[in-house]
Amino acid sequence: MKNNWLLNYIRFADGLAPVLLDGQFGFIDHSGQVVAKIPYNQIGGFSEGLLAIKVKNKWGYINKYFEITIEPKYDEAGTFSEGLAHVQIDNGVGYIDKKGFFVIQPQYDAASGFSEGLAIAGNYPNDDAFIDTKGNVVLKFSDDLTCIASFSCGLAQIGIRDKFYRYIDKNGKIIIEQKYEDANSFSDGLAAIKMNGKWGFINTLGEIVIEPQYEDCRNFNENLALVYINSKTVFIDKQGKIVIDISGSGFGNFSEGLATILVDDKYGFIDKTGAIVIKPQFNLDFYLTEGMGFWNISVNDPHKLEYERVMARIREKKRLKFQI
Repeated sequence: MKNNWLLNYIRFADGLAPVLLDGQFGFIDHSGQVVAKIPYNQIGGFSEGLLAIKVKNKWGYINKYFEITIEPKYDEAGTFSEGLAHVQIDNGVGYIDKKGFFVIQPQYDAASGFSEGLAIAGNYPNDDAFIDTKGNVVLKFSDDLTCIASFSCGLAQIGIRDKFYRYIDKNGKIIIEQKYEDANSFSDGLAAIKMNGKWGFINTLGEIVIEPQYEDCRNFNENLALVYINSKTVFIDKQGKIVIDISGSGFGNFSEGLATILVDDKYGFIDKTGAIVIKPQFNLDFYLTEGMGFWNISVNDPHKLEYERVMARIREKKRLKFQI
């Protein structure tokens, strides 16, 4: 698909979107006006009013006024969801509240954010589980599972060793029995699934609502999904109708009514009519970095920012089988 994955991380959240200004991160509002420029080279994404930032090799958090509210002291830091954020300190991952206090002590090799009251946390090699916001194990995973995604719309996507995908409820019961070649999590009530080499969409009953016909696709966000068909990238609605068909070399998902668009290596934003509301003018000179459940964007090449340590850890240990 002609869609840069990084564009999904350059999106509006809490009314702000990240941009590069003279080699530094800044933020714009919905009108495209620059509201702040911040002196950090690595950041997470705004969520629930807080943004993870890296200062002298440690992570902390700032608020929407760009004031430090949780002092940088973590080795890694995730975004807040349902009032908690997963952070790594001293080689263990745990969960903190918005005051920086540990609610679930560091004890995992990797973890995800909370969704619908549950998060995925685990230790190498076979100790993965869904936990609640107090750290209690709600659902253990069997060795037959090859991947697990977070709950959405009451269901979670799983991969089984037969290399097909299905969906379970919060009791671990397989609810959608159909075997899919590939599948995404539910979003906006629908999930993208792959059958016979093509992508389509199902509802939470497992009923096909948009026939598999796409070469590639993304999840629905704000009732629109990005799909690739007949060598074109377009946005469709939940009836499968094309609603946005414009030229661009890359697109992100919709968030707060706007989606990123890449034109001539510059990104801006479109609205749900396909009109460009913030002119493509910002350089996409970001790097997307990932390690054991943590995602962030960097101004510089992550390998120059001690990410060899993170990547070495991933190579050294078998990747946990869940998807973040």
